[in-house]
Amino acid sequence: MGIASKKGKDRKGENKKENKKEKEKEKNILVTRSSRWEDTASIDSDSGSEIYTLITALKGKGYNLILHKTIDVVRDDEKVAKALTRLLSSDYNFIVFMSVSAVRFMLDAMSSNSLDPSILNRYNVVAVGPSTRDELISNGVDVRFIPPRYSSYGLIELFSSLKHDERYRGARIFIPRSGEATSLLADALTSLGFKVDEEYIYRIVPSRHEGWKDVVEHLVKGSLHYIIFTSSSSVNAFFTILDEYLGRDKAIDTIMSNDIVTIAIGPLTSDTLKAYGLSSYVADEHTLQGTFKLLLKMIEDAEDNL
Repeated sequence: MGIASKKGKDRKGENKKENKKEKEKEKNILVTRSSRWEDTASIDSDSGSEIYTLITALKGKGYNLILHKTIDVVRDDEKVAKALTRLLSSDYNFIVFMSVSAVRFMLDAMSSNSLDPSILNRYNVVAVGPSTRDELISNGVDVRFIPPRYSSYGLIELFSSLKHDERYRGARIFIPRSGEATSLLADALTSLGFKVDEEYIYRIVPSRHEGWKDVVEHLVKGSLHYIIFTSSSSVNAFFTILDEYLGRDKAIDTIMSNDIVTIAIGPLTSDTLKAYGLSSYVADEHTLQGTFKLLLKMIEDAEDNL
């Protein structure tokens, strides 16, 4: 082995040791987020909430929570108006809301047209998860169904059971959603015999801000223990931006070589991580609370095995 080659290997080994020491000193959890979260207070200020209890438990074990905005939601006004017209002029049996953003954009359009949100109660309203459900209910909309799993897969399971009900056989479904959505849900529901229409009322784009420099610094010095990805879009945006700072391959290699554990909010997010060559743990409950529950259990199990 040449002297230069040996020095290079020694330097690499020293860097790994330094990163390990840095990781032992700083215990950080990076949580990707959307532009809906203004600050930490928006998810952990309610001392009576389950998420506050979970975050407090993680902090009690010495972990710092880093909320990092990875995506921005961009409304398409023309498509929102089209979606509202389409909804009101057609005989849909179901309207499926896949996100809080979809709810807000549709309700804003209704308000602009002097329509009360309760007009949605003429349909069977379906919410993909608790946050979306709560947004609808707080605006006077009755939510008839919520899937057993809070994801597209859960919705497929829900409609698989509903197809046996004569009232819903061949029913029409309307889904206002993100332009980045895959055809998985629509294809599956169509194969079940439902008639599905989608309208892409907003786009999701990477959020560009100075906070990325801190994330890159944490990655490079090895001071991250866990990264929680809250959507497939957040995964894609994360590596789109890191590609500009480090190069995508180097970013992925850094995550793997520093043994950073990735946690996905649901199976689609996990599949997106897999496309980047990263394995992940998936919460049974596909919510932010679910990811924190999983993470806390992983940390406690690791402590028991020490």
